[in-house]
Amino acid sequence: MKKLFFVIIFSFVTQLFFAQQQFADLALNAIGGDALSQLKIGMKYLNGNDCEKDEELGLFWLIKAAKQNNAEAQFLVGNCYLNAIGTSMDSYEAVKWYKKAQRQDHALATMQLGICYLQGIGCSQDVEKAEYYMSRALDLNRKLIPMKKEK
Repeated sequence: MKKLFFVIIFSFVTQLFFAQQQFADLALNAIGGDALSQLKIGMKYLNGNDCEKDEELGLFWLIKAAKQNNAEAQFLVGNCYLNAIGTSMDSYEAVKWYKKAQRQDHALATMQLGICYLQGIGCSQDVEKAEYYMSRALDLNRKLIPMKKEK
């Protein structure tokens, strides 16, 4: 029984050590300027995965990645501004980041931009632009997920 307990504790401690080491490696890469690492560590802080949840620090890292033209980070920064995550709500700033991601054909950012134009959130209401962006988002999504052809 003691041996089983020791094995379980050892396994847990080992997993914890490796998780901490992976987080430390990710942090070093993020500090070194790697956009993908900045995106990943930003998401970890936003969600509290492998670290204490810190939305402001999460947004800080997402902005670092977004400024390096990481479309996913740009989309997430837009979401943070729109939903007051790690910052105060700023719909104009959200639209700015959605536009940056949309220019890189990010489907979700393109759809969100269409919704913003439809509802006049962070921009003037413009149904034609809304329809354009929503249609474009659907086209982008179809490229990602090919539809099954009917027989």
